[in-house]
Amino acid sequence: MKFPIFHNFRTNKSGAALVEFSILIPVIFFGAFGMMEFGRALYQFHVANKGVKAAARYLARTTASPGCPPVGTNWSAAQTNAKNLAIRGSLDTSSPLLLPNWDQTTDVTIAVSCVSNVAQNGNPAPFRGPDSIPVLTVSTEFPFDDLGILTTLGLGTITIAANHQELFVGD
Repeated sequence: MKFPIFHNFRTNKSGAALVEFSILIPVIFFGAFGMMEFGRALYQFHVANKGVKAAARYLARTTASPGCPPVGTNWSAAQTNAKNLAIRGSLDTSSPLLLPNWDQTTDVTIAVSCVSNVAQNGNPAPFRGPDSIPVLTVSTEFPFDDLGILTTLGLGTITIAANHQELFVGD
């Protein structure tokens, strides 16, 4: 038993492009917005990375006491300034934020470790200076501000993280 309507439907080519396009449109949509999300994530990482790098370099040149770790009121003020420099790009607390989702100075952490600078086995000390040199590590971690594509896909929250180390050289 033949049904002419099904035979006609199978051989008819009109409207095939519309059907194919309607099948591909979600793939194109998620691909385009996925690339936008990826670009935004790279931008936010780049800004955070430059911020912590600037903060570490600022701290490496502060006028804190040369001990290991650096101490004093100048050091406390320098840490506050460095955190503002990282998230605002300026020491001024009224400057606008570099990223709207990176808005807390508590998102920026500063750690100090000490490196031995003592001559060993007849070799000279690795650095010119005291026997112990502070190494400053400025790091940050905050949630990525997405457009909602990642949530729609069920990928969850992405965390942007960056860190930078500098040797303390003082003034």
